[in-house]
Amino acid sequence: MPDSVKRAFEAYCSYCNYFGEYIPVYFVLGFFVDTIVERWWAQFLIIPWPDEIAMSLGAYTRGHSERVRIQRRTIMRYINLSLVLATYDMCSRAGLLFPNEFSLVSAGLATQEEVLLYFQSAPFQRPACYMEPCLWAQDVVLQMRAEGSIDSDRSVELLCKQITEFRNGLGIIRAYDLISVPLVYTQVATLTVYSYTISSLFAWQFLDPNKSVIGDKVDLYVPIFGLLRFVFYMGWIKVAESLINPFGEDQDDFDIDEIIERNLQVVIEQPESHRQNYMAEASRRASILGNELFLGSLTNVNINARRRRMSSIFRIELRWRKDQAFSGKVLVSTLLPPMPEFLLVNLLWHVLDDLSDSLCRVADLADCIRALHPDEAYQHAANEVCLRVGNLVESLNTDVDLYDAAVRAVHAQASSTPSPETQTDVVDKRVLNLFVEDFEQSGVHLKDTSDRQTFLKAASQNLELGVEFNRIANTPVTLNSTVLSSVSKNVDWGPFKGRSLYCPYYEAPQQFVRALSYALFFGPIEGQECRLVALLDARDKMAKAAGKKSFLYRAVQQTSLAESPEGVEHFLTTLSTLLSRTATRTALSQLGKDLKPQQESLRPWDVPFLIHLGQQCGGFERLQAFFSLGACMEGVSQLAHSLFGLRLEAEPALPGEVWHPDVVKVAAYTTESQVGVEGEEVHPWEAQYPIGPGVQVGTIYCDFFNRPGKLPTDCHYTVRGGRHTENTMFESHSPFQYPIVVLQLNLGPSPAPSRDGTPVLLTPGQVENLFHEWGHALHSVLGRTRYQHVTGTRCSTDLAELPSTLMEHFALDARVTAQYARHFQTGEAPNSDEDVKALFHLNASRGYGESVEVMLQLVHSVLDQRLHSDSPSKVLAPFHGPSSTSLPSALLFEKLLMEHCSPWLSTDLPSQLQHLPVATTHRFGHLCNYGGRYYSYLMARAAAGLIWHKGFAADPWSSDFGRRYRDTLLRHGGERRPQEMLSRLLNEDEVTADTRCLAAGLCEDVAIREESARVILTRMGNPSWNLVQ
Repeated sequence: MPDSVKRAFEAYCSYCNYFGEYIPVYFVLGFFVDTIVERWWAQFLIIPWPDEIAMSLGAYTRGHSERVRIQRRTIMRYINLSLVLATYDMCSRAGLLFPNEFSLVSAGLATQEEVLLYFQSAPFQRPACYMEPCLWAQDVVLQMRAEGSIDSDRSVELLCKQITEFRNGLGIIRAYDLISVPLVYTQVATLTVYSYTISSLFAWQFLDPNKSVIGDKVDLYVPIFGLLRFVFYMGWIKVAESLINPFGEDQDDFDIDEIIERNLQVVIEQPESHRQNYMAEASRRASILGNELFLGSLTNVNINARRRRMSSIFRIELRWRKDQAFSGKVLVSTLLPPMPEFLLVNLLWHVLDDLSDSLCRVADLADCIRALHPDEAYQHAANEVCLRVGNLVESLNTDVDLYDAAVRAVHAQASSTPSPETQTDVVDKRVLNLFVEDFEQSGVHLKDTSDRQTFLKAASQNLELGVEFNRIANTPVTLNSTVLSSVSKNVDWGPFKGRSLYCPYYEAPQQFVRALSYALFFGPIEGQECRLVALLDARDKMAKAAGKKSFLYRAVQQTSLAESPEGVEHFLTTLSTLLSRTATRTALSQLGKDLKPQQESLRPWDVPFLIHLGQQCGGFERLQAFFSLGACMEGVSQLAHSLFGLRLEAEPALPGEVWHPDVVKVAAYTTESQVGVEGEEVHPWEAQYPIGPGVQVGTIYCDFFNRPGKLPTDCHYTVRGGRHTENTMFESHSPFQYPIVVLQLNLGPSPAPSRDGTPVLLTPGQVENLFHEWGHALHSVLGRTRYQHVTGTRCSTDLAELPSTLMEHFALDARVTAQYARHFQTGEAPNSDEDVKALFHLNASRGYGESVEVMLQLVHSVLDQRLHSDSPSKVLAPFHGPSSTSLPSALLFEKLLMEHCSPWLSTDLPSQLQHLPVATTHRFGHLCNYGGRYYSYLMARAAAGLIWHKGFAADPWSSDFGRRYRDTLLRHGGERRPQEMLSRLLNEDEVTADTRCLAAGLCEDVAIREESARVILTRMGNPSWNLVQ
């Protein structure tokens, strides 16, 4: 470097050393950091805490009633809701905990009505105010004063003042977020530090000491103390930058999510305001006990069972969130700490029901998501949740400590010296016994631990294989070159290649096309036979590890309508014997006459076509415009109102509440008091706080349209079951946790893209399916059980299918359709002679060929029973052929068809297709969810027929019998014996509801409907037949 350049550099360094001290870094940085730290600490101190309000509520409120306690909790819930609403959009941690308003509902901080009311309170084009729940809390305080729960105006003033101070704290926090540190202040501080640092880089340079340059006295070649000063100043500015917004996600930011969870626990652990006169108590003890040690006035106070139970569940929920490896052993120790025997009896079934409610919410919601959510990532995650929760449930069912506690509670119930603490009724005993039966079905009562391990392993395999078998069973057949060339290599299959076959073409008029599509669709699926055998083997191992004779004894329990596998066998055998002759006559003389070319017997692919052909001969096409989806939904609403006193209303969904825009949200409200007439059927809590008119008792989400990836099945999901719970009394004006149900149907493409405004028009089969699924939904909504474990459709399958099957009787009854069928363009009812004639035909035609349909369904039920009667190696052993390609399950099904339907049915394919194998069992998806219980459809059909003829056949709008049906059967779910409820509804003894009478009743009902269809359809073919409107 030239000497002149060195001198210039030295001069510049001296300049920086001299004038750099003029930069006010100490003042600017110190003042800036002091302001930021002071602001940061002030924001933390101003965060409002609900403890003072909770303590004041405990001090100023009077009474120990459930209503007072719920009012106190509601006030605290509103206070916490205000905190969340004030922080969730300004604090990223709170935003992650509550991503949208709907999450407030799922977290229990608000009801749907409160969220809607919150939005409605917003000014025009402005966001809603976080202080709204504080106003609600003050309203509750004023209401408690009016009811006498708060006995002085001064107490009301203090409580309202504390609520106002809480709101003021929220307002100050919002003000800090609204008015931040001026950006120019931050820029000045940063510029000061960086400019000082840059000038110091030159000022701290090592200069030649021989030249006597000002600033030559530097520390070293490496300016150590200068670097330390740089680290301190930069560290200071970084500290200020990290503290400037304490509501973020940095490690040093405020843990708002932890504060919210802590405050929620304050609500649960809120002081319960136990009031005692300590001096009087001490004097009494002193006079009675003499010289005994003073024990204290709270010695004999028992812990409130409900409070203790809710606290345990809350701790479990927090533990589940934070620890994915949360084990059943830890859960049991959390739920059931050591306690006296009398406390265990009065607490255990409530604890088990709370646990069942929590697990069912997760499992059923996950099951719904994996079937309906359009995003595959959600589907896979939900499937993983289903497997994990299923395994957790089975591990809990095999937990010895939990089982022993349940058995001890049962024995304590049966004690000869009952006490007030162990007082129970029939429902309590039945529910606890159901829990014990669930435990014993898992083999937990077995002493050998290896059997329990075998059960858990088999249960896990059953879950995984069941999901996979069902998924493949519902997969369409893709008509590719390999599949089509297996039929014939001499045919040009070009027009058919690439098409998907979702079911056989039963509507095709050509018999060969029907047979071809049947053979292709029900052809063997690679690996499905092995899955079926593995699934049956896993179920057999589960049952035998639990000490059961076979899986049937696990599937058909004493609590069902059939009550035992022997009852199912007796029902199916009796029905086959009684109905076989009717089905033979119908098939050969009624259906066979329409078959061209004529044959001696029908084929499985002919039956749906011939029944559909006979039902359509009256011309449903002229009526289809009257059966839009909206009109049919109106029919469901009219029935719910007339029979059960319910009002169904479509409501807008909250943001993020539904998984697809086509999903419609329907809320169910009462139109009258829902308390039953008979006193012994009304829970004391419901008698004290009856469900009045206008109370929401359920929410139903309707997913009715086709879309890619959606399973082509019709079903329902009870996402949340109803039950008696005082925790929602003040929130929903009902002593019950109202259910949430999802209905899944496939009624055609979405009408949203339609430009001409044509709605979805339903076929008769779709109308019946719609009413069927709504029967399930109404069963859940009308349940008024004490425990979630037995509410609504959470009962035996044969009982759960009864209300839905009964709704099918209403769907196309001419007296019902005349009220709801309306033309989608004109809004007029079908009132012309031709339209009325078509309605009569539509009603009668539903019985056409019904005996044949029932016999085919009976064969599938017998197949289900046979497959689960023993290990698959024994059941299928007689059907293993010499060829490795033989399909034993298909041969068994063919044998059963011949046993029950041989006089009128043959499974022979046309000669051109006889080389194609058929395996109908590979598509029998009901084996997964209805294993051992597929008979339930027929038994429910029989019971529904008895109820229809008893109360609705004469008048399908009968409000009196509808209320009686609601209060005697629907409201009790599974908490009573099905045969007992059915016999009481029918005003008959229980013999009327046994399996033989049910089979005889179904046979008689089918015969009557078929004869009615034959007579009416015959007369309608005569032009001279006149209708009397």
